Amino acid sequence: MRLTVIGASGGIGREFVRQAAAADHEVTAVIRDSARSSAALREWERVPVGGPGRLHVAVVDSLSPGALVGAVSGRDAVVSALGPQGRSGDQTVNSLGVRAAVMAMQEAAVRRIVAVSAAPLFTDGPLLFRAVLRRVAWALFGTHYADLERMEKVLRESGLDWTTVRPERLTDQAGTGRPVLTVDRPAPGLSVSRADIATAILRLLPDASSVGHPVGVGRP
Repeated sequence: MRLTVIGASGGIGREFVRQAAAADHEVTAVIRDSARSSAALREWERVPVGGPGRLHVAVVDSLSPGALVGAVSGRDAVVSALGPQGRSGDQTVNSLGVRAAVMAMQEAAVRRIVAVSAAPLFTDGPLLFRAVLRRVAWALFGTHYADLERMEKVLRESGLDWTTVRPERLTDQAGTGRPVLTVDRPAPGLSVSRADIATAILRLLPDASSVGHPVGVGRP
């Protein structure tokens, strides 16, 4: 596939670029900060790719639809791995970034998008999840989750072929390569590695049955 990854310098974004390039997909990695792009490039230079020109880096403003049009044109799909840099980071980056991506995709006639969201947006699931964990998560990170809700609303109203992945608590552990995917409900377990989230996105991109659904992601 020909893919554009927005938020490519973050934890999930870097891992997705690595896995996608290693699988011989053509990847355009969108990064807002040139300093962060240099660090990411040093990491990606160690990735075996199928041939020259398979990995591109675009340093552009990912919150600007006009700036993104060139990065998404001619792509088969777009992946949003956006997220704030800690609790003090921009808590509107998900909704604003995905809105910009949607507008750029509409102009470039690109239809498929998978965006990273979060498990606490599920309203059903096991009693413990509903009664305790979800309430605690919203108390701690409610501003971020509210922005993810706005992001998902943008996707639902976009007319595009969207899927959101809603992982459990993220870790930097090694990936299992076998993430559990659950459509429209939270996945089992309390945590999942960023590497497994990247694997899940690669599995979902060509999966037409996931279009229009949130998908829980957990450990096997």
